This record gives sequence, structure tokens and C-alpha cells, in this order.
Amino acid sequence: MGGWDIFCAVCGATVSWVEDQEEIDEQPEDVQKSYARLRQENTEWVNKFRLIGENADSPSMDKVFISGPAEYTEYGGCQLQPPDEEAFMADELPDMVSVYSWGGRDDEPLVFPYHDICLHTLLELVISHMSSGSSNDPVDKEVVFRALKEFGTSSTGNYDAYLDLLDYGDQMEELHGQYWYVSPGTEAYMVNPVTIPGLQEYYSRLPLLESSPPPESSASVDAAAATRDVFSRLPLELLQHVMRYIPVENVSALQAVSPSVAAFTTSNSFWRERVLQDMPWLYDMPETKNMGLDWTRIYKELLLKSENHPDAAETSILGLANRRRIWGLCEQIAESYISLKQAKDSQKHSYILDDAVSDKMIKLGHLEGAKFEMSKLALLDDIEDVGGCESTLQVHWGPKDCLLGFGVKRAGSICHLGASGRLALRTDSVPIPKGDWLRGFVFITTSEGVKFKYLCENDIGRLVIGVELIFEHGKSVLLGKSRGDRRIAQVAEGRLLVGLLAEWTPTGGIMRLSLLSHDAQEGKKGLDGQKVNIRTDESLGSILWRNALPPPQLNITKPLIGYWATDYSVELNPQDAAVFGQDEAELASLTAISIDAQFGGIELRYVDGSTKSYGPQRWAMKTFAIDGPGGERVTAVFIDVKTHPNGLRIVTNRKRQFTVGPNLEPRGHVIRSSATKAICGLFCGWSSKNEIGTARMDSLGVLKFPGSYETTTDNDESGLRDQAGLWWEPSAPPSSWREDGPLYGQHEQKTRWRRIETKPGQYDVACWLDLTRRVETVRVTFTHGDFKQVENGMSLVSITVEYTDGSRASAGPDEFGGYIQACSNKKNKKNKNKGKWPFCWCHYGHTDKKEVAQAPHYRHDEFAVGGAYIQKVNLWTGPWLQGMQFVSALGAQGPKWGACEGEPPHTIHFADTTNAAVGLKVGMMDNERATTYADRIVASLQALVANP
Repeated sequence: MGGWDIFCAVCGATVSWVEDQEEIDEQPEDVQKSYARLRQENTEWVNKFRLIGENADSPSMDKVFISGPAEYTEYGGCQLQPPDEEAFMADELPDMVSVYSWGGRDDEPLVFPYHDICLHTLLELVISHMSSGSSNDPVDKEVVFRALKEFGTSSTGNYDAYLDLLDYGDQMEELHGQYWYVSPGTEAYMVNPVTIPGLQEYYSRLPLLESSPPPESSASVDAAAATRDVFSRLPLELLQHVMRYIPVENVSALQAVSPSVAAFTTSNSFWRERVLQDMPWLYDMPETKNMGLDWTRIYKELLLKSENHPDAAETSILGLANRRRIWGLCEQIAESYISLKQAKDSQKHSYILDDAVSDKMIKLGHLEGAKFEMSKLALLDDIEDVGGCESTLQVHWGPKDCLLGFGVKRAGSICHLGASGRLALRTDSVPIPKGDWLRGFVFITTSEGVKFKYLCENDIGRLVIGVELIFEHGKSVLLGKSRGDRRIAQVAEGRLLVGLLAEWTPTGGIMRLSLLSHDAQEGKKGLDGQKVNIRTDESLGSILWRNALPPPQLNITKPLIGYWATDYSVELNPQDAAVFGQDEAELASLTAISIDAQFGGIELRYVDGSTKSYGPQRWAMKTFAIDGPGGERVTAVFIDVKTHPNGLRIVTNRKRQFTVGPNLEPRGHVIRSSATKAICGLFCGWSSKNEIGTARMDSLGVLKFPGSYETTTDNDESGLRDQAGLWWEPSAPPSSWREDGPLYGQHEQKTRWRRIETKPGQYDVACWLDLTRRVETVRVTFTHGDFKQVENGMSLVSITVEYTDGSRASAGPDEFGGYIQACSNKKNKKNKNKGKWPFCWCHYGHTDKKEVAQAPHYRHDEFAVGGAYIQKVNLWTGPWLQGMQFVSALGAQGPKWGACEGEPPHTIHFADTTNAAVGLKVGMMDNERATTYADRIVASLQALVANP
């Protein structure tokens, strides 16, 4: 894909420019002339930029920071230097940040790059000019950030590193591609708009009138003309006012029909006034009392020299043209700034918020491109009021039952946060009980049915539709709707909730919120002597949970997110909590963990037959039987995350293991049980896709609860391996068995990194099937082939043996009911434009597209053995495993699976033969299909024999 350039949020030009002479020499002649012209200008300014952004974790209510000088690296990332000013939480900010990261990745602040002179010189001048110079206060960086934020959305293209709602001009649209470039007519964008030698030279020789200045005109005209000239009837002051706002291009037409206009607009003073009025970007024009200046000529010449289009390139002063262009952009931003600043200054709040500490600003809702406001609300006037003063919390609801805002009513007065009560369709009022106080909230949110004018097809809107009030002592109170995803926000232990800080929109309500708090000791007096409600573990409040919060005593590890998920947020994409057991009693009833082979879902099974299911597509479930009643517990989880979570290895205290996915290298993330925390589940989230089969797990983490477990060691987790170095899964065969004979199907393979490796090999797995028992059926499942499997390699994803007692053993997934149902649903749909079968990732891999179109991703077959023993397995190889056939001891021959041409060159014998094998070792490996999800396939077979 390559990297891309990033652009100044204010002017839209690049912030990183290095001239490459070799590249210039290859350009057309007119482009080379553009470069030659730029060499005579000051272009160094484009590389001097900073970042303005928001640190949601800051304890300050003003969470906006301005960095020191920044440096662009690549792929949208900038090296973040310490700010010039003393900034909050400076040590907590990352050294490297991605710009224009629109509320996606939760571990990165939203930051915008800007040229120093674009913001600190030009934008500040424009704000002062548009405010009529009414304030000498410095520009409010928090309001500047919010104003810039109003001009951007995340619904832009791959390389759109600019504010897409800011009108940079038609020419700039062509330059905002993957890389910035120079072309004829756009040279001005690269030239310093503040220090302009050509403009200063013009100032030094302003044109003079050719003769003595004419006397100032009067509005008197002869009587005949006056009767025809409506403008002559206006008082001079009114005429002056009208002409001040007439566009210059219309003045000539008015001069032709109105003698009074002609007389007034040919005066030198008129054009001097128009220069000052129409060209505010000439802020550095020296004051002069020279009455002999030709202001008509000055106006026309400066207008021409400040034009910015290809035809004017040779006559314009490039720096001035760029200044005029940027001034217009700053006017767009300043209009928003002034409105936001007035709203901020008009807010009134209690002094109690002056020294309050702000929690992280959490995401609750999402409306792409909406216009936001920021405000705060004090929940009380004095810390002494806690638990003793009567007050009522109001909760306002709007269209689609969304949470518009809050209000507090006390002592006859009402204060609001968000959209006030007059905009609400409904208001709930909850008295705060005496002797009690609010601890926090559980917000219930939904993305169902959310529509907004700025939302694009792929945007996911989210609104708050319910809220649960959490008290220190009393029962919680649920308001609004109860069905939806949940996010808890509560003050930390030892803190007292005193206020709220929120970002909101009048149409969609609360989008982001922070709790404001004081030290709890300050208000403890009014709450003493009462039983305190159980506190939810703080870590559970860091993400959004699907449908319900996990049990309060659980805590979570940091979610691991793949680098493909650039716009993925665990605050807005609900996470499923797959809790194996919330306590020892429930863990002791767990009997099976099943996970989809392509990470589409999870299912848990318990001793009473009950199940818990998670995820959008449980199509090919691989099952791990765990002896929960016998004391077996998960003690370590290994997770590999690259583009997305695609490698998982679960280890128990019995040195048994369960693996899913191809990437099982031990260098992945490892989470262990400890002396104080026991692993009790997984949590994960999937990207929302419209097409069945395209769901992708984008986040994965581990749940724990307080427990007493011995810490594991690397030896406990290393896993037992076979002679070829493969991990035994779930455990090694009986110690009385051993591997014997050739490893059929083992081969040399060139990896995607062009290394020659033996496959299957290290970090692949080996399963085993017991064939000393009577067999009812042998089931196999195939998937789409891969071109890299040369010489008709077999694409077999599972072998499942069902015994006569109803038990079964499997290499690979053993339950495909979800996929069979998906195929049935697809067949019943009227719209079959997107294929006959549910989507599979093989569309993007090295597969036979005809096979993908004609056959489903999973295809099943079986051999009805009928309760007999397996006598032998015939094999075809060359060098990949190509085909196989099971034969029963009664002589029944099963289907020939795979490419089985001619007589079988290899046979593994079992029942009723000398030196008969007792089991079959199945080597499994990744087929390395270069797509989102590959398949793990049967790659080798080997006999297991009893020790002599």
C-alpha cells in the first residue's frame, strides 16, 4: 500500500516536504518550471508544524494539548515532542501518535497537525478581526480544537489526512491524494504566507496619483439627474454604508446608471476604505497619511497580486495569494470558534468544579459529522451538601428515546447539562435520598435504527437510550430503555462524584462524558454509618459490553486489537464476555469450550447440559473437553495478534492445551493465572459487516476473578511435543504408545518469507485417534483447495471418529451445524446475486474461483463403519497428503477421499494384523492462504503402535 502524506488542518498543505531532484528531472517541463519558481521562494515553513489534540485520560477538564515541534514519520504517524507550555499529563502522552485518528483506536488521542504560522499567526489574527478586536485574551486552545473537530469526519478515503468538511478549494482536492505534489498553478500553496518579501517591496513603493488628488466628492447632482437617480435621494451617510457592501465587480454597473454612485465611488477615500474592508489579510500594511496615494490602483493591483489560480500565477505574489487563501479558510474556522467560545463563556457553574478532578472522557454515543457542544454540570453547590441537602436529578430524553442531557434541581433553581428540558420530549426526575449519594451510572446504548444526516453507509451510529443511577447505599434506579449494550461509569474508590463534563449534540444527546470528583473524605460526614454497595471492578468500565455487564468482581486484561482495525473502538463496538465461570462453583461445572475455527464465535457447555453462546457465526466449532468437575482449570492463555487476533492457545493445570488459528508462536501475548487472580473467561468483539460470513474478530482479551492459584511456569505451559516437534493436542497419547513408521504427507515447503521449512513442523499441532475401539462412523470435512498445495494436496479440515458408545474424537472442528444452517438460509433467500453459498475468505486467496463458486466452504462426507473395527487406512501421497480411504475389519471399504489414483502406495494396518497400529496421529497445519482467515488442514498421518 505504501505510506501517505498528511496535511495541515488549517491550510490543507503538506506538513512534510523534501525536494527530490531525481524525481523532479523526470517531470514534464511545466512542472519543472514550477519547482524552479519555488526555489526562489520561502518554503521552509511547511515543515514546521505542531499537533493539537485531546488527551481523554487527563484529570483536567480542559483536555486539549498543543505539542512542541512535531516530526512526520510515515503512515500517518508523528513523533510527539513535549509542549512548549506546561501541559497536563505530558508524560502520559505517547511518543508517537497517528493524526486524524477519528475516535477509532482507543489508545490514541485525536490530533490534528497544523503549521505554526497557520494557527498561531493567521487564525489568531482572523479570530481577533472577526471578533472586532473585542478581547485581548489569548485564543482558547480547547475551543480551537473543538472548532477544527467540527470540520472533520472519519468517512473519508484511505489517505484523506485532512478535514474533509473544510472547503480548501477545488485545486486542493486534486492535491489531497496519497502524496502531495507540485503542479502549475498550485505553487502558492508552498510559499510562506506571513513573511512575504514581494509584498513588503510593494508596500515600500505604493503607487501615487498622477496629479494632485481631486477634491472629495459630494453627493450633489443636477436636478434632472437627481430625478432619475434613486441613490441621489439617500443621505450621504446611508449611501456610504450601502456602497461599503456592494461587491466591487458590481460597482462599474452602478456607476453607469447613477451619477451619485459614480461621484462617490471614484473618490480616493472610497477605495482606501475598500482596501481596508475587503482585504483584511493585509494586516501588515503600514499606516500612511500620504494623501497622494492612488488607492484605486492599489486596490486593483493588490487584488490581482493576491489571486490564486493558474491564469494568475505569473502576476501574483505567491506568498500573498497563499495568505489570502488561508485567511478565507481561517474565516470558516473562526466562525465556528466564536460561536463555541460564546457558548463556553456563557456557562455558569458552581465553584465546586474549580478544583475537581476529571476522569477519562469516555465514549457513549457516535454520530459521524455531528456538531458538538461541551458543557459541565455541578451536582451540588457545596461539599457539605452531600447526603444532607435535598436535590433532584433530572434526566431528559429526546427523539428515538436518546439521552439528551441532565439537570439538577435544588433550592428552587435548575441547572442543565446537554440539551435543556425545553428540548426534551420526556423528563424523568429522581430525588437523591438523604444520607445517600450518586456513585456513577450504567449507560444503555444501541446502534439499532440510528440514522443521522452525516452517517455514511459504513458508519455505525450509537445513542444512549437508557441510564441506571448507581448510589453508594441505596438500590439503583433504571430510567429509559433497559435493552441494549452497557457501559459503566463510576468514580474510583475514595472519590466523591461532584459533577459531569459532557460532549453532546442537540439532535443525538450525550456522546462523551467524564465524571468530576473530589476526595471522598471531604463529604464523608453525610454518608457515615451505612453499608456500601458492592463496587464494580474499575477495569470493567473501560469498554462497552454487549447486553449486560460481567459480574462485578471480574476484571479484564487490556484488549488486544489487530492493526487492520484502524477505526475500531472497544468503547463503541460491544464486547462479548465469555465467562467460563464467575466463581469456583461455576468453573467446577464447565465441561467444554468450543471456538469457531475462524474465530467467528464461542460456546461453553456445562455439566447440567446448559450452554452459553457468543459471536456472529459459529460455523465450524472446535471443541476442547475440560474436566471442570475434576478440578481442571485454565491457567494460561497465549494470544497472537497481527492484522487481527488469529492465534489462540489455552493451557490448563493438567498440561493439556487447546489451539485455534495458525499463529501459535510462543512469542505472542501470554496471560497467566496468579496467586491472586484466576483466569475465568475471554472477552472479544467482532467488526460489524453486512454480508454473512464477513464478521472478523478484531479484539480479544482475558477475564479474571480473585482466586488463589499457584503461578504457572514456562515448563508447565511449553506443551508436550511429538517426534516431529508438533504440539500434542489436547494431550499426548498414552505413554504405552509410540509413533512408528513414515510420517506420510510431511514435505518441504517454501513459506511466504521464502524460507524452506518442513511441514507440518514447529508450532503446528498433532492430534490422535484411538482405533482400538469399535467405530460407528468416520466423518470428514473438506474446504476449498489452495494453489500452493501442489500435486493435488488434500484440503481436509477435520476427521471425526464416532465410537459405538456415542463418544467421539476429532482432529479439527467437530460441529458444523451453524454452517449447514447458514447454507440453508442462503438457498432460501431470493437474492442470489452474491453467490450460491455464504461468503468465505477464499474469495481473496489462492483458490480455484470455479470451486469457490460451485462448492460451499465446508463439504462433508462419512463412512458408516457400523460398529466394526478399522482394519486399515490406505494413503496416497506425492509429497503432500493427497488421499485416503478407511477400510473396516468386516471388509467394508469407505469412500476414497481426495486424489486416489491407482493402487494405494501406502497402508497403515490396525486390527487383526501382526504389529498392528493402535491409533492414528494426525498432523495439522495452516494452509497459509493469503487472506483474512486461512484454514488449518490435515497435512500428515502416522501410525501409533503399542510399546513391546
